[in-house]
Amino acid sequence: MLNKILLMILTLSLSTGAFSTVHLSTVASSNSAPDNEILTAQHAFFQGDTRLAEKLLAGESEYQSLALAQLQVMLWIGREEADKATELLLKLQKRYSSNADYHYFAGGMWRQLGHQVSVCSKIKYYRRAVLPPIFLPGN
Repeated sequence: MLNKILLMILTLSLSTGAFSTVHLSTVASSNSAPDNEILTAQHAFFQGDTRLAEKLLAGESEYQSLALAQLQVMLWIGREEADKATELLLKLQKRYSSNADYHYFAGGMWRQLGHQVSVCSKIKYYRRAVLPPIFLPGN
């Protein structure tokens, strides 16, 4: 499953030309990991090595930057922990409702989550992937 997610992320990066730099456009606060550590962890994650991401995210409960939260979502989706990833994506949607980077990222992640959930929930997840949140009352 992790390979499918990595392939999807790689496809997104090739189609946009700058996937990892887009995600680091959000400036990390002084309490969170420096951008270069996040970027290194993302690159390792894309190569299939989750150790750096796990180490960076150990003990994080409130994500100080969008890039860290996105890394956590990708890690949970890779581990097929759909409930945790869904909960965090919904929290991020409220926090970053006007951030285009979040919406681009979330579209791909909702689609990936749609592959992992039960048949009854698939439509809801795929709908979240393709429709802008403004058209999704109550999500």
